[in-house]
Amino acid sequence: MTSSIQRLVLEKKAIMLIQAVFLLCGVASCLCLPSLTDRITDQVVARVDTLAIEGSLTFDNENILETFKAFIVKRGRQYANDEEIKERFEYFKQDGHKKHERYGTSEFSDRSPEEILCKTGFKWSERTYERIVADREKVEKMLMEVEKDGPVPDAWDWRKKNVTGPAGDQAACGSCWAFSIAGMLEGQYAIKTGKLVEFSKSQLVECAKQCSGCGGCDGLEQPIEYTHQAGLESEKDYPYRNGNGEKFKCAYDKSKVKLFTGKDFLYFNGSETMKKILYKYGPLSVGLNSHLIHFYNGTPIRKNDETCSPYDLGHAVLLVGYGKQDDIPYWLARNSWGPIGPDEGFFKIERGNNACGIEQIAGYATIDVV
Repeated sequence: MTSSIQRLVLEKKAIMLIQAVFLLCGVASCLCLPSLTDRITDQVVARVDTLAIEGSLTFDNENILETFKAFIVKRGRQYANDEEIKERFEYFKQDGHKKHERYGTSEFSDRSPEEILCKTGFKWSERTYERIVADREKVEKMLMEVEKDGPVPDAWDWRKKNVTGPAGDQAACGSCWAFSIAGMLEGQYAIKTGKLVEFSKSQLVECAKQCSGCGGCDGLEQPIEYTHQAGLESEKDYPYRNGNGEKFKCAYDKSKVKLFTGKDFLYFNGSETMKKILYKYGPLSVGLNSHLIHFYNGTPIRKNDETCSPYDLGHAVLLVGYGKQDDIPYWLARNSWGPIGPDEGFFKIERGNNACGIEQIAGYATIDVV
């Protein structure tokens, strides 16, 4: 009798232990067993090895094959078939083994130039620089106001003032300009009202005819011309829906507008000017060459004109702060590729020497709250 009871107790404990193990797996994302993603990734790596043995993947340096396999595991790549593996490997080679050795791989290392282009969308022209010259007198007056308050602090971060929200994701739409402008207006609204409200990017993409929607925008003043006339709704009322590059009819509702902008987008450039205006007036819309953002690893992106020309500006981001890390002065910026990377969609880039052209074009606009 006693042995039967003991056996039942042991069986009960065994069942409880098994249940606990399954519960732990559920809570901890099945750490006990390889996930489906892990198994698929392992299968992709195995196919890469097979294709290499068969001669279907060509390469001069065996290290690049190993780097590609490590990239697949790190990024959880799940290519559909052998043809996609071969295609992605070709793009990976074009990205460059020397670049991988220096910067590491990035989320975009196996992407085509067209796919990468979809993650940008800012255009500039001589007219932009003409505006910088034309706005110089207004900017000088703003700087005089800043200097009345004494020196600006050595470091600043608008996130800590609840003026800037998390990074959004433009996805496969060249709408960086809309994310940058909406973010700048988000900051102006928060400073003026004390409320952090996310503003609509799709309204700008679909309704601002001065720009080309997912095809980009020629200058940062163009969307401000639109919001001066029409105003801007919140993201909640007009959510982002252009991530696949789709075109939708403008669904603007004037009754839901939360702000109008002033008539002009004020342009300026230069490290010290940008630093003072950012501190005094709020986050800034800026243009830059996005090439090295792909490889951001938590340390400030350094100036490298050969790899990241300061004159090839094709992307717009939101400048939200500045500081110093390991004796490197940096800008803090919010990108629009989702909350990825070590700083969840934000990145630091060297300040004071126009790294990647980030000190070439900056600006902001005033607002009127509805």
